[in-house]
Amino acid sequence: MRNTGRTAIFLLGLLGSSLAAPQEPSSNQNNDQPQTVIRTTTRLVIVDVVAQNDKGNPVTDLKSQDFAVLENGKPQQVKVFNFQSHTTASAKAAQPVPTIAPGVVTNIPAYPVTSALNVILLDGLNTTAPRQTYMRERLLALLDKLPDDQPIAVYTLGTRLRLIQDFTSDHQLLRKIIHGVNNNVSIAMTNPSGGPALGFPASFMSMLPEDMQQKVQEFTRESEATSTQSRVGTTLNALHAIARFLAAFPGRKNLIWVSDAFPIYINPGVTLKPLSRKDDENFGQAVSKAANTLMDSQVVIYPVDARGLLVPTFHDIGLGKPDDAVGGRPEEGLYGPAQLTFMSEAMAVNLATHQTMNQLADSTGGQAFYNNNDLDVLIRKSIDDGSTYYTLGYYPTDKNWDGKFRKIQVKVTRPGVKLHYRLGYYAVQPDFYMKEDPQQHQLALEQALNLNSPVSTGLPFRARVVPPSEKTGNKIIVNFAIDSHMLSFEKNAAGLQTASVDCVVQAYVNEDTALKTEATTTHAELTDENYAKISNSYFPCQQTLALPPGSYLLRLGVIDNRTGVLGTANARVKVD
Repeated sequence: MRNTGRTAIFLLGLLGSSLAAPQEPSSNQNNDQPQTVIRTTTRLVIVDVVAQNDKGNPVTDLKSQDFAVLENGKPQQVKVFNFQSHTTASAKAAQPVPTIAPGVVTNIPAYPVTSALNVILLDGLNTTAPRQTYMRERLLALLDKLPDDQPIAVYTLGTRLRLIQDFTSDHQLLRKIIHGVNNNVSIAMTNPSGGPALGFPASFMSMLPEDMQQKVQEFTRESEATSTQSRVGTTLNALHAIARFLAAFPGRKNLIWVSDAFPIYINPGVTLKPLSRKDDENFGQAVSKAANTLMDSQVVIYPVDARGLLVPTFHDIGLGKPDDAVGGRPEEGLYGPAQLTFMSEAMAVNLATHQTMNQLADSTGGQAFYNNNDLDVLIRKSIDDGSTYYTLGYYPTDKNWDGKFRKIQVKVTRPGVKLHYRLGYYAVQPDFYMKEDPQQHQLALEQALNLNSPVSTGLPFRARVVPPSEKTGNKIIVNFAIDSHMLSFEKNAAGLQTASVDCVVQAYVNEDTALKTEATTTHAELTDENYAKISNSYFPCQQTLALPPGSYLLRLGVIDNRTGVLGTANARVKVD
């Protein structure tokens, strides 16, 4: 059920008593690490640049005047410049952890950030079972050697994304958790145990009429296409969830993606448009949107090939009856050409995978690692590469937000310095989100409200859950205090500052069973004076929810209806 209300500045008093004490604005901005805030008139583009010498060692003494930034070949004026490294004296101080009053929940990141954060994604959806075991073993080996000042969060991806450990520098805790992770048998892969895709024996196919053989082949192709679509869709949802989780953490986030396959790409030729429906044949728009969401959250991808060192694959095609050989060779056929065909197909798949890995890394500013069995070394290289970098920020001179991809070039005056940074970004329109199909919004909200999805930090807020009382009956009250700095305000024709926010509460009886959902849309129309007041405080919203007696898990959510930026947090409540 959705209720709609119109709020004015008097609602600032709504949360004064319910949050127990006056709350400071829950801003995650830091003087040394500016944030990208979406506005309708301007956009700060952040580019993280890794600079290395010819030996691959970081170059740490470059100045702002040493850099030049171009967008689509046109020079841009750098407004933001700083250097980040946890190994130098210039490392920024830890961001203060917010003080939260008792009984108040929040999605404001509580981890003290002092350097780039590292997220390791163990991808079981796109990885065969034997290699999942190997990549866990190598991750455990890495944790034995990794310094304690390296914060790491670990996700696993199977039928759904799971955050198995939030950011921590306690590597002994990580070891215990990794030890308890089981293999995921991917039902979306054509052969989750490894090897070529399974097919029908030639002896069976030869007994079928020709038209039936054609239908079987069509069925096989459609099954493979459906499997691929399922994997891509689940992978995209996972990347969106990770980006939403990392959105409010300041600075660079390194996503170290360990997998057999990487079924997405970033296509600079795509013009990003609002999604009107899911295209089951072409994920180009959905993939590009996921990529843009990651880049907006300052996430850099480091793909690591879990297959390690690849050697030519020799398929044993002589077992059993000759006509049962994979590929359907008749008894009198020559098996040499069949073997060469299989090897050629395997090499083509490997080459395509490595090209995709390189493209993902180049587009986001990371590096791709493959053809190496030392996965622990590769993960360590990813962490080291992304820990020392320069942050450049500029406001684009081109204000035409046409959805096209804009190429970024960064040059440095010092000779012998090699740079890597993200390839560019999609210049999405300010009203991009509002033009999308509401069904797309609902799907994104449902995913964010799922308790098995990581919390979203893009729109920070605090909230207090007030249990039922004699006055409220069986209704709980949730009072939200939203960070007004992260909301998108816009002046209307009357000169009032307007914003629209949805506040949602979804109650669960357990992690997998949702009982009830209530949402309220709050519109604000503020004078300049009241807008100044709310900018120094918070944006209020209230939601009630009637529940029968019992204990419940709650997923709280807030959404900026102009930009689609959202935040979620978890709470518990008992109704007597």
